[in-house]
Amino acid sequence: MSGAAGSSGATNPTMVSLTEAQFQALLTNTRPPPTEERTTRLKPEKPPTFNGDRTKLRSFLVLCRVYYEANGVTEDRTEITFTETLLRDAAARWLTPYIEGKKDRTWDMYQALEEVLRIQFGDQDAEGTARNKIERLKQGNDTVTEFWNTFRLLSTDANMDEGDTPKMFPQRDERRAARCMAKVANTTSNG
Repeated sequence: MSGAAGSSGATNPTMVSLTEAQFQALLTNTRPPPTEERTTRLKPEKPPTFNGDRTKLRSFLVLCRVYYEANGVTEDRTEITFTETLLRDAAARWLTPYIEGKKDRTWDMYQALEEVLRIQFGDQDAEGTARNKIERLKQGNDTVTEFWNTFRLLSTDANMDEGDTPKMFPQRDERRAARCMAKVANTTSNG
């Protein structure tokens, strides 16, 4: 016996020589398959009930729409029925004869129900009401953001554009309104 077993040039039977390509192929085949991208299922809160208070109708309708969009609800019948289940007090009393079949429903599309609710419970002079509220609007203890959001919502009801804004504030507040509008214009244009 001349020399050690390792020096004879024989390879170890448990060791396999692989090329780089073979090694990468082996890695690829032994990795678990990539998982499908998981989609997050939102669980939005149910919209609040609506009791017929005209000051809350706009928010109620907006929250219903957001709820339907978040849940992927697109069928008018489903949107109508669910919205009807949220009506309480004066709004439920208004709905009762329709549900009992004593009056014919004039809505078969969700948008038509929204319009009927606006006619029945909405402010029939929303623009004038909003302009009056803007004229009396004061920041008080509200933050600038709270004040601006109130103003912005009222200004959309009043069909105002930026040119109308200074006219709506009392003379003593013109500079403050202009600064507020400039600040908001910069904020909204930047994102």
